[in-house]
Amino acid sequence: MKKWKCKCLAAITAMMLSVGMTGCGETATVTSSTQSSSSAKENTASSTTDATTGDYSDTLVVDLVAEPVSMDPGHVTDINSMRVHDLMYDKLIEWGDDGFTLEPCIATDWKMTKEDGTEYVFQIRQGVKFHDGSELTAEDVEFTFMRMLDENHECYGTGPFPNASSFFGMVEKVEATGEYEVTFTLNETNAAFLQFLTNDCGSIVNADVIRNAGSEGTSLLDAGCGPYKLESWEKGVSVKLSAFDDYWGDKALTPNVIIEPVIEPLVRVTKLLNGETDIVTDVDPDSVAQVEASGYEVQQVLGPHFWYVVLNCSAKPFDDVRVRQAVNYAIDKETICNDLLKGTGTPATQPLTPSENGYNSDITGYEYNPEKAKELLAEAGYPDGFEVNYLIPESGSGMQSCVAMSTAIQGYLADVGITANIEKMEWGTFLNRCMSEDLIGDEAEYQMWSLSWMNVAGDPDSILAKLFSNDNMIFYNCGFYDSDEVSDLLADAIVELDAQKRTSMYKEISAKIVEDAPVIFVDWGNQIAGVSPSVNGFTLHPDQMLRLEKVTKNK
Repeated sequence: MKKWKCKCLAAITAMMLSVGMTGCGETATVTSSTQSSSSAKENTASSTTDATTGDYSDTLVVDLVAEPVSMDPGHVTDINSMRVHDLMYDKLIEWGDDGFTLEPCIATDWKMTKEDGTEYVFQIRQGVKFHDGSELTAEDVEFTFMRMLDENHECYGTGPFPNASSFFGMVEKVEATGEYEVTFTLNETNAAFLQFLTNDCGSIVNADVIRNAGSEGTSLLDAGCGPYKLESWEKGVSVKLSAFDDYWGDKALTPNVIIEPVIEPLVRVTKLLNGETDIVTDVDPDSVAQVEASGYEVQQVLGPHFWYVVLNCSAKPFDDVRVRQAVNYAIDKETICNDLLKGTGTPATQPLTPSENGYNSDITGYEYNPEKAKELLAEAGYPDGFEVNYLIPESGSGMQSCVAMSTAIQGYLADVGITANIEKMEWGTFLNRCMSEDLIGDEAEYQMWSLSWMNVAGDPDSILAKLFSNDNMIFYNCGFYDSDEVSDLLADAIVELDAQKRTSMYKEISAKIVEDAPVIFVDWGNQIAGVSPSVNGFTLHPDQMLRLEKVTKNK
């Protein structure tokens, strides 16, 4: 058994819930050069349209499930924060409008300068302005990454930076090798490096703004260069953004965006139908028909979103693969998707969705077969079933209809003799509890818990390695699935630069994970948004970002 790399629980809690409060100095599948400098942000056909004239409103109101955790993109891991940051910040490279195709952004082009993939050189776009009017240079890019990765950096204390080591732990150094040139040196080959640059913590920040942060820290600051700038953030009420006139790309079409946190799904829908808001995310499945019948649009996209139940593989009874397979056979996923989710989810056969690289179409998954489940339980020594404690969040980012889905799973398990005692917790408390080394072994308080994963990085490694490698025990691989075979295959796949070979490797890995059944594979969730008929140009993207800079609203 390999040594587990355990994470500190305090750091985990900080990662999910808190923000840095110290200033600088205080203690606290593409590997070739991209030749074109064109970007989706420069090529919008409607770029000359301006909502300040004609029949367009000057304000767009959007309701999210929760407010941002911080305005510092280095601080966060949640999708709601990332959606706000995507409007305020730009990255070196980004996903194109057509899906998971890399396109230039702050970097106009880039090149892998060592054959083993351990060095990349990026050319930085000239003339890019930060929101304070200063020019973005290669030094800001170097600063962005090194403040998160170098514990001796002058601004390392502005963290925590929870995603930095996960996405950029392979980066040895980042160096400004010219005023508009940056060189990344990796300590090991990583075939997903370019894809990982699209993560929120890869957003380029204004070095001077971060350096000059006061004792309140960087969580309230705007250090971006994106199409919108921060006007105000009244916590629990709204984030107000305004279009940045000196943006390097196409200017935002609507001058003002107001983003409101509205936790209750029915309240979001009611506000939409009453005309109080223009776009709402995460429409409850039970409300889809009502929204459509009222003349509003409901957009759905099968994004890289996997909903699953973690099985505690370190403890009885789930240390036995037959038991894990049995509970997968016990669940009627089709009924959950059709009746509870109203068609807004698709039964999952594996972690990767059909649109993702490495998806294995030969995997059929676990069909609903309670008799097979009982047979496997008897083989494993549990002919009369057993009792487990099942932890679930009351709600949470990407958790769909969590309570209803988990309650249905509880019922299906009861049908095969398994008593699952559900305990509900608030989202933050839940994350702190289920990602704990206290749950290792037979004395663990819980044996299963519901979670979901949005693979916004667009690479198979960022879901398969995160959730199933024994290098990521406790935090990501919180069910303690310990397979040397899978971990070794994942380690081989991340350094394979041949895209075709790498895809085949992930298909093999997916098949092995499904056979081992470390989780209950429940569904692939749709992104769902309700849109007012007065809104133009809004389209959901697989990366879960909202791209509001291209949206207008009729008066």
